[in-house]
Amino acid sequence: MARSWTRLHEHLGRPMGPLTHGMIMDAVASKLGETDDLDWKKQLPTFVPKPGIWNEFAKDVTAMANTRGGLLVYGVTDDIEAVGIDLAEVNEQQLTQTLRNGVQPYLSGVDIIPLSAPGGGGPDFLIVDVAPSELAPHFQYGWEQKDKDRATFNAPYRVGSDTFYMSEHQVARAYQERFSRQARAETALAELVQQAASVVLGESVPGCAWLVVAGRPSRPCRAWYPPRAVPRPRPPCSKASRPPHGFGFTAIRTGSTALCPIGSATACTWGCDAGSTATSSCRNCEAHRLEPWSSSTMTEGSSCVST
Repeated sequence: MARSWTRLHEHLGRPMGPLTHGMIMDAVASKLGETDDLDWKKQLPTFVPKPGIWNEFAKDVTAMANTRGGLLVYGVTDDIEAVGIDLAEVNEQQLTQTLRNGVQPYLSGVDIIPLSAPGGGGPDFLIVDVAPSELAPHFQYGWEQKDKDRATFNAPYRVGSDTFYMSEHQVARAYQERFSRQARAETALAELVQQAASVVLGESVPGCAWLVVAGRPSRPCRAWYPPRAVPRPRPPCSKASRPPHGFGFTAIRTGSTALCPIGSATACTWGCDAGSTATSSCRNCEAHRLEPWSSSTMTEGSSCVST
């Protein structure tokens, strides 16, 4: 799944979303330079085997995965001019096969995105979106012409617009960081499971069985939605009550009024007379926790508790 927040989104001030042809053209027009997470490429990668020559495509992808992820954009020169590429020449199967055979451990989170110019007038681009890898360091396998053409491997990484290979102590540190990431992830997931289980079991009734599932994102990302411009008003409710069925509706004091979220047409109002029954036509009150309000039986001076 392609990332929805990249160097281009940040530079252009765009909201989260898929990359577009227009974003590439805008970045080129603004002369956005190469960084550790952005690499302009004039031509498509070649796969003609040459003795002693490492595969450039596998090296570029592995270097970004070992750093913090990034974009390879084919169809833009080093001088940041849009020249385009022929999308008919793109062999996606060969690209993925090169990574599968030439990079260890297996490198997931790589998306190949062709971008055609609207109207077919060109230039067209090919985007390779590389996510930062939780399994870094990754090693690129190749062949050295000397020493009887023996197989060898290196761990590339990026510093600015340049690519280097990790030294022994850098490889050791990268493994330490991998093990630390995995330990933190396992601890965080266990805490989420424990938290979810305590909430469920605290509201459960005898004789019920629960399957508790928890998940956490492996990649940090920006907020999925912008903050509310106007705070949602809070109803003048009494302390929340927890009915036997466990929905956890909030108890409403006698005669109180709860305002609905922004965009709702009506407010929810209860009139509480001795022994009366109140209903509400509004389904989305915050007090109801987004659940439809069923009838409630109230006595004078009591709180309204859903039945």
